[in-house]
Amino acid sequence: AADYLALKAQVAQAVASDERPLVLHGQVTKDNTFSTFGPGRIDYHLTEDAGGRPLLVELDLVNDAFTSLALEDVIEVAVDANFWWNSTYYADERFGSSISALLADNPLNGALPPAEEGTTFHIFGRGEDLYKTAYNYRADLILKDLVSILHPELLPDHEPLWMVPINEE
Repeated sequence: AADYLALKAQVAQAVASDERPLVLHGQVTKDNTFSTFGPGRIDYHLTEDAGGRPLLVELDLVNDAFTSLALEDVIEVAVDANFWWNSTYYADERFGSSISALLADNPLNGALPPAEEGTTFHIFGRGEDLYKTAYNYRADLILKDLVSILHPELLPDHEPLWMVPINEE
């Protein structure tokens, strides 16, 4: 807890609110909607503590525990997203770090700007361990992962444990 709070304070001091990148959370589904979760989830709190701004929460587009949004609406607002935390289940097995595999799974993934810009990450770098370990016992380590991605100058030597970039051909 002390490590988490210390890093959160460091980020708050080092990163001005107007320098915080916008982060899209969720996944494009097989029925071409965008599935995400409500603002009370730890994912959003971690993003904020890491110096990011959850795009869909900021725009007040999510309000339930789980939300399906029209993909067209998400594409429209995602033009401002700097990063995308892709929450596709088993993405580690299905895509690895391959953007080609992500696009082959559903070409509409490519309509989201972070996919084109190489700033898409899947959150299951260690499978379901994100939920079993990171969120429950080591929130300090997942916070380090997020800070090292959003503000690499603050943790230049940190190698993310759970967040895997989807940017290789």
